[in-house]
Amino acid sequence: MSRRQFLRIDSLGLEIWQTNGHGHRCVERLSPSQITDFARWVVARPRGARTRILIDVGEEAYETEVLPRVRGADRRALIARRLAQWFPQPLWARADALPDRPRERGGATERVLFSGLTRPERIEPWIDALRSADVRIECIIPASALLAACSGLADGLLVSFSQAGMRLTLVEEGRARLSRLVEDYPATTAGQNTDWLSEIARTVRYASTVVGGTVQPVVGILAAAAALPSTCTRSPAAEHGLELHWLDPASFGIFTGEGKGLDCSHLLLHWLNKASPRLGWQTPASPGRMSRPQRLFVGVSASICVAGMAAAAVNWQDAARLTQEHAAQEAALSAKRELLASIDASIPPLPATPDLIRSSAEQFEQATRLRAPTQALFEHVSRALEEGPAARLHSLAWELEAPGVAITLTLTQATRQDIEAIARRLEHLGPVAVEPSRPDGRSVISVRTALDRLGSERP
Repeated sequence: MSRRQFLRIDSLGLEIWQTNGHGHRCVERLSPSQITDFARWVVARPRGARTRILIDVGEEAYETEVLPRVRGADRRALIARRLAQWFPQPLWARADALPDRPRERGGATERVLFSGLTRPERIEPWIDALRSADVRIECIIPASALLAACSGLADGLLVSFSQAGMRLTLVEEGRARLSRLVEDYPATTAGQNTDWLSEIARTVRYASTVVGGTVQPVVGILAAAAALPSTCTRSPAAEHGLELHWLDPASFGIFTGEGKGLDCSHLLLHWLNKASPRLGWQTPASPGRMSRPQRLFVGVSASICVAGMAAAAVNWQDAARLTQEHAAQEAALSAKRELLASIDASIPPLPATPDLIRSSAEQFEQATRLRAPTQALFEHVSRALEEGPAARLHSLAWELEAPGVAITLTLTQATRQDIEAIARRLEHLGPVAVEPSRPDGRSVISVRTALDRLGSERP
């Protein structure tokens, strides 16, 4: 029976959580310098474990745009272009349509909220370790999305604490419109003073510029009132123009022994266990799980290069056996060549004019040139794709144009750096043309080369 494991990633590193009959408990904490230890831990885990990941970092950004109202492939292409503009890795971002406001604009447009990570490199090493071990990742959900969807707060500013700091999440109609993490006030020290109230007041003022109009200074603090000392009374909050509402984690059904302090990690893990994967980002595919075009490309390459792959995989004993079999096949082929030569010698020559002989020779030479070295073609393409690790091959096509060949690669999820690196790798074959971004979000790289260069040049 497969079990579910929970991971929490923040600026301090990674936490490994497990579920027992009394709720969730943290069994291991790893710093950013312990990624190698985490990779060994992942490999040692039993196969079949399902993993859910909570992301609680401060590099989140929110942008709202009014876009033309289009549908189908046109809308997907438009959203993909905007995501690529706002975020360095669209994999760690999403776009959500906001409720219509017909009085403020016409029906030909729509409001779209773009949210995601501006610096995904803080979480990517941990995710890469899971992907390398082919771990089944059920969902990757940011803390702001969990807080907005599960807290029950329809509109207002939700304040939560963890060891990474104080998170301020603006919720509008049950959706996070912005979220910021103030690392100066972790759960362990936030209760020592009321300086964090000024950060709340500053966020409330800024929120009015985000959603428009005047935001009521109503703040929900995700903690029991008894978790804060007597210094956090109504008086300091009133000085900042705030009205505080306490949201006791125990009221959300977690184990009574959990979440007694300011740290709401237990509650977030409780929500993570029950949350729909649709709240989070798309889960990246493991290296062993390829898309259909990738599987087709690898399958064709394997069928063409099976002899070389086998020679690289077998040991010396198998290599010697293959050498003997090759010698035997060469001997049998030589005997057949001698038999064919004797048959040809016994047939009297046919009368032929010089023009017919010249035409036949030209046709034979042309047919010989049109035989594309397919194995060399796939080797050049494979080596070029290694230069762009984030790019995914959608399709590969080539067209023989004697005495050359035109090769076309169609890519998806390719960054500008990936496209430039792949193009540079193919430049030694011939002229390269690049179409970086088509309306469908794909990129195209084409190269024209001579057949003799394709076969003689090594990738």
